Amino acid sequence: MKRSKDTNKRKFLLLKYAAIDSCIMLIIQRKHAKMLSVEEISALFADMARKMEGAIEKYKELLGGLRVGRATPGMVENIQVDAYGGKMPINQLANVSVAEARVLLVKVWDDSVVSKVEKAIVDANIGLNPRTEGSTLKINIPELSVEMREQLKKKAASYAESQKIAIRNVRRYALDVLKNLEKEKVIDENAVKDSSKRVQKMTDEYVEQIDKLLDKKYSEMD
Repeated sequence: MKRSKDTNKRKFLLLKYAAIDSCIMLIIQRKHAKMLSVEEISALFADMARKMEGAIEKYKELLGGLRVGRATPGMVENIQVDAYGGKMPINQLANVSVAEARVLLVKVWDDSVVSKVEKAIVDANIGLNPRTEGSTLKINIPELSVEMREQLKKKAASYAESQKIAIRNVRRYALDVLKNLEKEKVIDENAVKDSSKRVQKMTDEYVEQIDKLLDKKYSEMD
């Protein structure tokens, strides 16, 4: 009976804290093992890595919405529009394309939301002023003024900090997981120390990626 309870506790902890992948199946199959192996501990990092990658992808998406003097669909695609009783990104309401190096075309599929799409772009406060031509919005991309360049740099830095916080939150969660596993005696103190160092190393690497993306965006704006 005790062995059954221990096995159930083991399954509960692993399913609660670890990513659901093939590694977890290996852990559950080892029903009579008392301590996690190195390979099994590594499986616990899968969810952490995915979430940190998610922060990187989110930051890239946010940076794509900051104009750098040339037309790119990402400038407006993710701007949220009040439509159909909720918030929707422009790329779910229209087709966005580059007509010329400094001209964007936003072809709205439903005439009833054209004015709402236009308003959302203006309200986004990124220095774009669409001109409506039927169901199409034509957006000329102006040169960046010194003032606008500084505003965009501040936004890029703010976005960077928000995603760094997201990454550090993942780190905090991972460290809490390790402490709980140690408390439940399925991982020893040395493994916790080694794994904690690995958590910090991963965190530093992902934060560094954010910094590099920010520096690249700055260089595009200069």
